[in-house]
Amino acid sequence: MNINKTAWLIGASCLALILLVLFQVNWLRHSRKLIEEQFDQKVTMAICSAVESLGTAQNTGLTEEAACTKTQENCFASCLPANHSEPEMHDALVTALARYDINLDFKFDIVNNNFPELMPSTYCSKETPLTIDNQEVHVRFSNKERYIIQKMGFMISTSIFILLFISAMLLMTLIKFLRQKQLNEVSVEFFNNMAHEFRTPLTNMQLAINLFKKKQPEASDSKYLQILQSENKRLLEQIERMLHIAKLEKGEYQLEIEKIELQSLVQEVVADMKIQVAEKSGTIRIESNGIEQLHIQGDRLHLSNSIRNLIDNALKYCEQAPNITVKIEQNERSAFLSFLDNGIGICDQQKRLVFEKFRRGVHGNIHNQKGFGLGLAYVKRVVERHGGAIKLESEINNGSRFYVSLPLLLR
Repeated sequence: MNINKTAWLIGASCLALILLVLFQVNWLRHSRKLIEEQFDQKVTMAICSAVESLGTAQNTGLTEEAACTKTQENCFASCLPANHSEPEMHDALVTALARYDINLDFKFDIVNNNFPELMPSTYCSKETPLTIDNQEVHVRFSNKERYIIQKMGFMISTSIFILLFISAMLLMTLIKFLRQKQLNEVSVEFFNNMAHEFRTPLTNMQLAINLFKKKQPEASDSKYLQILQSENKRLLEQIERMLHIAKLEKGEYQLEIEKIELQSLVQEVVADMKIQVAEKSGTIRIESNGIEQLHIQGDRLHLSNSIRNLIDNALKYCEQAPNITVKIEQNERSAFLSFLDNGIGICDQQKRLVFEKFRRGVHGNIHNQKGFGLGLAYVKRVVERHGGAIKLESEINNGSRFYVSLPLLLR
């Protein structure tokens, strides 16, 4: 993963955390508003209950409507019965507030209904008076905010815990990710250096073998010399493949784009591999369904290597005489290649791993097959660099089918 993708990932994680904090803050504000509204309702009902209790005590049999509000503009009707005392009103308010689970210190005033200004956080009654007078009760709470915070204590502590927990997990994940990314970069650099170091002696060995064959023509048919040449070639191919994958991932490799006739390219690769197919008593055929020519733009070397890898995989992982079909199709915008074989197949758990580097299937006797698990990883990166896609369909003991799509060269 390159630096830009890493920066995007970190930025997206931070943005998600910020959005979560904003959501939690908005939720707490909404909860505070609900608690405050509940408090207001309880207080106004308690005031009405207190006034009603005094009115009932002094006016037995009198039916009254007791309803109160916090809205100061509506505090115009008197609710307080005459001939009362402030201690009586205080006791009635304490009793009524306790009934609604409000145990806060408060101050109250008994004022005329033409009182010019009301203090903040003042509660009063507004409906039909219990007696005909011009007095009303105003109640003020000095520690209302503390009451609301106490009611919200569980929600606040829970929100803080959740945010801290998620932040800690996100931080740990990012740290682990960055460490893993650093280790991956070190590993890639190590493999690249190792591949470069191996390539030089292997190339020299290949040159030495060729010189030896020229100087000693009679030794050209030696079985041991052929084994040396074959194994040397195989190692060089694996090293080149590893280096190509590293360059493709880093975006350092520039594809040599040219116009390619796809059918001809497939035919060339199939012709080159007929000897390998014949050695396993297998067959390989091309089906084009009457398609004459399909032109694409791409790197001939890498595309031919990718086709060769897919056919080579079909040969490797087959426990019987291989039967391989390469099918060529098209639509308006894309060309499609499908590689069908009768091999051992791949289980569902392994399908998503076969395109990763150094991954090989675990079904069947694969240990006799040579390789580092780079072939399909290389194919996937080449196809994607050409703007295409590759997918796999397979069942155990029922073969595999690889689908490759490549954009057509539109005229």
